[in-house]
Amino acid sequence: MDLEHAIADVRRRVQAQNRTPLPLPPKNPSRRWRKWPFVVLAIFAFGALNEPEKPASDAKVYGWQSEAPPGRIVTTPGPSYRDLEVADFKWSLQGFGNIMMLDSVTVKNKSAVAWKDVAIACELYGKSGTKIGSTFRVVYDVVPASGRKKFRELNMGFVNGQTAKAGCEIVTAARAG
Repeated sequence: MDLEHAIADVRRRVQAQNRTPLPLPPKNPSRRWRKWPFVVLAIFAFGALNEPEKPASDAKVYGWQSEAPPGRIVTTPGPSYRDLEVADFKWSLQGFGNIMMLDSVTVKNKSAVAWKDVAIACELYGKSGTKIGSTFRVVYDVVPASGRKKFRELNMGFVNGQTAKAGCEIVTAARAG
């Protein structure tokens, strides 16, 4: 019996030495990222709560209006890109009927200032008169003061193939020089 106990004891020791510890379950990577949305939200909330309130007298009016005290809107006299208008345009659909081309467009400048980088926007309508889209392009050229400028073959990009009517206007421009 002694021998059997000794052999069993040796076997247990050998098994204990060869036994590797049980592997730990893998960490769930998604669990680690669960707290980040809350951290980001807390940062934004902290920033919003600590932003100083601006008094109404510091309010600014941008664009063609000057800075004015509350309750008053003062317009700046002088030329504006609103003095530009699309006097005439012709368009067509090309590229299997999905690309709008402004074959020619005439921009009229009613101000005494030259304008550059004129943005032309077109609203598109189907045969029924329903608005089905819009597109715009910037023309990197100069429209002379109190004059007209004709642009040819402007690619307005992809449009709905059912476009039957279009209306174009100037949406912005920058003073030249």
